Amino acid sequence: MQLEGKTAIVTGAASGIGAEIARVFAAAGARVCIADIDAEAAAKTASDIANSIALRMDVSDEGEVERGVEQAARALGGIDILVSNAGVQHLDTIADVSFADWKRVLAIHLDGGFLTTRACLRRMIARGRGGAAVRGRNAIADTDRGTRPGAASPAPRGPRRPLRPTWSSRTRPGW
Repeated sequence: MQLEGKTAIVTGAASGIGAEIARVFAAAGARVCIADIDAEAAAKTASDIANSIALRMDVSDEGEVERGVEQAARALGGIDILVSNAGVQHLDTIADVSFADWKRVLAIHLDGGFLTTRACLRRMIARGRGGAAVRGRNAIADTDRGTRPGAASPAPRGPRRPLRPTWSSRTRPGW
């Protein structure tokens, strides 16, 4: 993979899969924004990755996403790639999941995926250079038979369908 001259925002990148994605992208030549709700952990991860910056971002907060993506775009010189990786696991039986926990998981997985994609897509279209967005999947519920993909796992596929015509015709040049 060659990402020389590209820029990327990776959400949920302070640890785990997100941090590893950021490392791989940086090693391939990208300038990377380590975006995470845990600012301290994001800063620590960014300090270990060349050509990266740390940014606190709650992906379920529209204003914070818009400000964060704008800040990252200024610092990196634009946005070419979004990896919408932020997610949480709530391991419980459906019978025991509170409505507040249900809404929190959906806000991070669904709203966060939408908000980050929309904010980055707007900037990619404005630049006219093309771009790419990747949406992660996380298991979010547990049944008595073990961890299973929860309600939010298949849902991100639905909102992508109306994006396809816009995405293909307005952000794909040069990719």
